[in-house]
Amino acid sequence: MMLDMCGGSGGPSGRELIIDSFAGGGGASTGIRMALGRDPDAALNHNPRRAGGG
Repeated sequence: MMLDMCGGSGGPSGRELIIDSFAGGGGASTGIRMALGRDPDAALNHNPRRAGGG
């Protein structure tokens, strides 16, 4: 999922932010890296234990 959260100016480096909304699902970030040539800027995980919440 590509998401522009900065009003059209992109992320800190001036490019679009890439958010992996399915982290922990088995390879979404790897597929993003292979397809776009860079890692996601952020990743979301529904499991609090995996996301560092407990």
